[in-house]
Amino acid sequence: MGGMSAYDNPNLTCIEVDDTSYSNANWVGNNFDFDSQTSFSEDCNNPCSSSTTGMPEYGLSFNLYPNPTTSIVTVDGIKGTFELFNILGQVNANIQNQHH
Repeated sequence: MGGMSAYDNPNLTCIEVDDTSYSNANWVGNNFDFDSQTSFSEDCNNPCSSSTTGMPEYGLSFNLYPNPTTSIVTVDGIKGTFELFNILGQVNANIQNQHH
């Protein structure tokens, strides 16, 4: 990852990552900007820690599975248009989900 900026987010206390030690060692410097209360963890104990994700403040949640996958992705519980991104931030797919 070349950089990330997540500042002026007082409620962002934890960023869930696959490897806490790697993130702490490599996601530092001028290209990475986080608030002082923000830390990395392999388990932030939030809804995104499972296959169910969404925006609870809007009463919205959905299931996206399997994760990871190399082919088919299923989205349950929400209708709309989605973009799936790879770890490099590139769009892998545009999906129009007609079923709720």
